[in-house]
Amino acid sequence: MRKLRKVITVLLAGTMALSLAGCGSGSGSKAAETESTKETESAKETEDAGTEAEAKEESKDPKELTKVQIGVDASLFAYIPVVAKEKGFFEEHGIDAELVNFSFGIDTVNAVVLNEVQIGFAYDYAGATRLAEKSNLRVAANLLIDNPGSSWYETTIEGAKTIEDIKGAKIGYGQGTMDEYILAKELAYYGLTEDDFELVPFSSSAEIITAYASGSIDAAKFGKAFASQLEPIENRTTLNTTSDIGETAQAYIFADDTFLKDNKEVFDEFLLAIQEGIDYISNNLEEASEIIADEMTIDAVDTQNNWGSYNWGVELTQEDFDHLQSIVDWASEHDMIEYVDINEYTDATSVTDVFPDKVTYKK
Repeated sequence: MRKLRKVITVLLAGTMALSLAGCGSGSGSKAAETESTKETESAKETEDAGTEAEAKEESKDPKELTKVQIGVDASLFAYIPVVAKEKGFFEEHGIDAELVNFSFGIDTVNAVVLNEVQIGFAYDYAGATRLAEKSNLRVAANLLIDNPGSSWYETTIEGAKTIEDIKGAKIGYGQGTMDEYILAKELAYYGLTEDDFELVPFSSSAEIITAYASGSIDAAKFGKAFASQLEPIENRTTLNTTSDIGETAQAYIFADDTFLKDNKEVFDEFLLAIQEGIDYISNNLEEASEIIADEMTIDAVDTQNNWGSYNWGVELTQEDFDHLQSIVDWASEHDMIEYVDINEYTDATSVTDVFPDKVTYKK
């Protein structure tokens, strides 16, 4: 029994020794294998995480934009939309802006009335002429106010010093535009009438400049936007500025009534994008002028000079409203347009919500 126990003890001892020897000889390789496996798994996890992140990024839907058609003219009223589109301000505010080009501001509001665009920019008189019974056009905000001396009447008739000196002359103006109203005020200020001149209507600023340069007309109203185009014309004499006769024009943002009601949040964002465009141009005038010049094929220096001729800003003060109503009052009294109460065609909801500190208009 004792011998058997000894044999078992010896066998167990030997087996344990062999087992321990086996563990000892493989420990280094097993450790290396474990470390390698960990690195491989870690790398795979990192790769999987990256792939998953990329997949999630790719699966994200691009920001949904709302398409808005904006009427812009061939000059002043294209400045801000062109820059806002180029710099991505519209997209940042969820708007896919389609800029639709026209000759004058009156054409942009005509397009709103005809449902060709949703938004247009125009001067006071031009917009007022389209506010009639059952019109879908609404005054949504003020955009700018002319600074004194920003526009003037001039002539190529030698020796003339005032408009009274050019009786019988051909005077060009933009038909249906603010020019038509200002010209009527100009004549009235000096005690003149249409019968004292030959008034020639045009459908674009380019046509007026061409006619003036060729001698087809003798006088017209111009602004700094066309300074370089006027320079080659000889014997030019300034007759007076519009501020000399007490006139300061204002421009407004007009929009379709149904669009404003059904897309208030979109229009809120539109106003924010427009104000960003104004701020950007004001702070980066040289660069912005190049953007505008490239897009519109006009002179960048003229654009820079013209920008400072106006006080820009999205607002709607009581004075802005009163100015527009005064245009209607005077023009209707002189049988130029039908009388309307501008209150009935004003929707200040968005501008009040977005820029409450810039709105004093009360309906």
